[in-house]
Amino acid sequence: MNTTENNMCDKCQEKDAQCAIYINQMLCDNCYFDEVFVYCEDCSEYLYDKDKQPELVHTHCAQCVEVNEMLSKYSEEQRQALRAYAQEHDLTIGEAIEYQTCCHSCGREVDDDLFDGANHQYCKQRCFDYCEEYWYPCFREANCRVCSIWQYHENRREQEIRSREVAKQTQVLMAIEAFKEMEIYGSLLACVPDLSEYFV
Repeated sequence: MNTTENNMCDKCQEKDAQCAIYINQMLCDNCYFDEVFVYCEDCSEYLYDKDKQPELVHTHCAQCVEVNEMLSKYSEEQRQALRAYAQEHDLTIGEAIEYQTCCHSCGREVDDDLFDGANHQYCKQRCFDYCEEYWYPCFREANCRVCSIWQYHENRREQEIRSREVAKQTQVLMAIEAFKEMEIYGSLLACVPDLSEYFV
């Protein structure tokens, strides 16, 4: 590829571009890359170099082919909802399909074909109420990638354990407070291990 300056691109007609001669054409950098390199039509990922692999005619990468196959049985509206749900919750399209085709609460298959780009699917009102109103964990619990209800319950459980631990130490803490009021700090430090053994 011979590079020259101040020429006009034969493809896009851009004047004063830095051009190169490629197969008897003057091409600017952008047109050269479009002419030589093949990119996926959906995600723009580099696929191959036409000069090195002229026999290839792929227009989509393997990942986009797989996604398109998964989405082929859905309507355009459903595809848009699945893509929006996947983007909203940082999921792959396959995971979005899995999450949107089963009940978020109980895991039963939901076959109403009404996908929502932002919200989860439920098989009945009671399942919706369990998760959204009463905050019961969904069937995936800690493995769920779209909700954190399990985290809420885990935090509550940890707080209850800490509260019980503090409750066990209440008498020790009361004795320490009494020593502080009497300003007997030396005796306080000496007695803490004994108080802990006695009350615990």
